Amino acid sequence: MGLAGLLFMAAFGLTGALLVWPTTFDAMAHPARYPSVSNRDFVPDTAFLTKAAAALPMGDRISGLRVMQGQGAILVAGEARGRPPLGLGPASRVQLWLHPQTGELLDRQERAGGFIWALHALHGHMLLKQGGRIVVALLGAGLLALSAIGLWLWWPGLRSVRQGLRWRKQFSRSMNLHRQAGAIVALILLVEAFTGAWLALPTLFAQIVSPGSMSGRTEASEGPPTTRPAASTMLNADQAVRRARTLTTPDARLTSIFFPDDAKGLWAIGLAAPSARPVTIMIDDRTGSASLRPAPRPDRAERAAGLMMTIHAGRFGLAGQIIVFLSGLVLTLLAVTGLLLWLQGHTLRRRRMRRT
Repeated sequence: MGLAGLLFMAAFGLTGALLVWPTTFDAMAHPARYPSVSNRDFVPDTAFLTKAAAALPMGDRISGLRVMQGQGAILVAGEARGRPPLGLGPASRVQLWLHPQTGELLDRQERAGGFIWALHALHGHMLLKQGGRIVVALLGAGLLALSAIGLWLWWPGLRSVRQGLRWRKQFSRSMNLHRQAGAIVALILLVEAFTGAWLALPTLFAQIVSPGSMSGRTEASEGPPTTRPAASTMLNADQAVRRARTLTTPDARLTSIFFPDDAKGLWAIGLAAPSARPVTIMIDDRTGSASLRPAPRPDRAERAAGLMMTIHAGRFGLAGQIIVFLSGLVLTLLAVTGLLLWLQGHTLRRRRMRRT
């Protein structure tokens, strides 16, 4: 079982570890997108949007922008230009990273994809559009079984746990690493495998927790809507943000702007205050009226899925993130040492056969 899932387990471990801190590793892969300048009080003015529009393909319109938390460039998205790679994720569109103060173009991506997208596509779908989540859930069940069997094979008894973790001279380096690392993270991998399988099949587990629940039946797609943005608007972005702030606290930080289309004519302004939950405020482009879009109250299935995501991603403080990060690296190590142990055993068996 371990040999069959070797590459998958290594992929799970490495991608899961990197996704604990996606911004950090994305900054390593694309340093230009993260200039050392604060964007705390950023609001897009006419000059900034003019530079952004000029950097888009001819005839393309700005559909939205995101403000990274703390510091970094402003992510500007153009119109939807087709399906994403492998059909996974939001619609493909040109993306720009602009300096928050000068509007200088720092980086450009012509279509959906990229480093973080690849991590999510591999970790959550195994790069498979059809049946990818089912494959991930089955692999999670396999990892659950391997972790339980490995812990059972290693378990030396309550009085001998410390002795069971000792480096044994009669074992090879691979065996010692496999036994010790596996024993230390076995319980964590059990939890990660269970929560990962839950998240891979949200509809199934939603029906178990809350029969009849609609949770998990549609996957949320991050990013601006796929409809074509309006050619002109009555309000500009600065005015829309100012009107949205009237419904929040003065210290609310701008997180996103989705531009109106011709059909609904609504701005969607995302704001986050330090002492409150993030909100989305809808601004009617024709009348200027502002309304708070209430977040739907999560049902029992959604609360359970949220808890699973919190545990799976280690979103309970720095200690949780470190634990999940290290467990992902150890899972990759176990895949490597497991292969080495199998090869060593295969070689030993061949030698014995030759002697007989």
